[in-house]
Amino acid sequence: FWARLIMARTRGAGRKKGTGQKRRKTEADAAAAKDEERERKFNEQLDALRVEEQKLASKRAKVQGQLADFREEYNEKLLCKLPVELWEKICSSLESNNLFAFALSCRFFRKRQKDLVTKDHKKKLRTEAYGYRSQLVSWRLYGSPRFGQQPKLSASYLEFVME
Repeated sequence: FWARLIMARTRGAGRKKGTGQKRRKTEADAAAAKDEERERKFNEQLDALRVEEQKLASKRAKVQGQLADFREEYNEKLLCKLPVELWEKICSSLESNNLFAFALSCRFFRKRQKDLVTKDHKKKLRTEAYGYRSQLVSWRLYGSPRFGQQPKLSASYLEFVME
C-alpha cells in the first residue's frame, strides 16, 4: 500500500496541478472555434445560393410568361384562320349550358362567344343547374351513386375557373 502511494506521488511531482484540464479545455475551444468557422462558411455559401436561386426564379417566371404569350398568339393565329361564319355556326349549334362550358375552355373561345353574342343578342351566357339539384342532394347525403363518393374538383380546375 505504501509503495503505491509513494509511486503515485512521485509520478505527479513534476507536473503542475490542473494542466491536463486546461489543455483539454483549450483543445475543446479550438475544436469549437473550428466548427463555428466551418458553419459560418457554409452559411455564407447557402446565402449566396439563395440569392442566385431568387434571381433564377425571377428569370424563369419571365421566360414562362413569354412562352405563355407566344403560345396564346400562336393558337390565336391558328384559330383565326377559321371563317367567322363557321364560328357562328359552332356557337349557334351549342345549347346554353354547353355555351358556358365552351366559353370557359379558353380565352379565344370566350372572346368569340362575346363577339357573336353582341352581334346576335340571341344566346346569353348562363347555365341552368336546377335539373341536377336532386342528384346533387343525393350525392351530398349518400355519396355518389356511381362511384361511391362525392365528386371531387382538382385545384388546377378551380384556379382556372376563378381566373
